[in-house]
Amino acid sequence: MPNKFPPVPEPQRSLESHQEAILALKEGYETVTRQRSRNVELRSCPTWAELVELGIVTMDQVNFMMKR
Repeated sequence: MPNKFPPVPEPQRSLESHQEAILALKEGYETVTRQRSRNVELRSCPTWAELVELGIVTMDQVNFMMKR
């Protein structure tokens, strides 16, 4: 079965690399939860807490990004 989602790039040391990986995760999350919509009222961005709860990122990763 082909993958429906683009691969998430492996984060490297650079901030740009981390941002690229997070945006790929965000896009996948929005696709799965059907939040990607042309209707602005239906759109919403996942919170860090939701991403941690779903196991997409760890709290250590969130703390790392917040320190930047």
